[in-house]
Amino acid sequence: MNIYIIGILASVVGFFLVIAFRKRMRGRQLLFWILLWAAVGVLSAFPEAIDFLKNLFAVGYRAYFVFTLAIIGLLLMNLYIFTLINGIYDQIAKLAQEFALFRNEVEKQKPSDDIDEGGSDHNSSQ
Repeated sequence: MNIYIIGILASVVGFFLVIAFRKRMRGRQLLFWILLWAAVGVLSAFPEAIDFLKNLFAVGYRAYFVFTLAIIGLLLMNLYIFTLINGIYDQIAKLAQEFALFRNEVEKQKPSDDIDEGGSDHNSSQ
């Protein structure tokens, strides 16, 4: 079977998998995966485009160019995920601070002078 047909079939399957799982993804993520699989499909259907880009960037072999693009893409995805995790970490720290302040306010508003540490009432008759 021709390798180009396999690439086109893989891109179509990937496209449908992305569409099937779209409810679990945000809009930007869905758009990214759709564009990625569309690019794989186009480059599989028109390998001359890879040759054109390879010559444009003065890369010797088609495989080197494809692997270089893949590595650059993975590094960019890694950077994007890192920035998302950093943002989530900042949100967690902010929520923890807000929770601590809220807890402090709740503890200040509790009437603690009527009940001692053991839970018994000071005003009860003995």
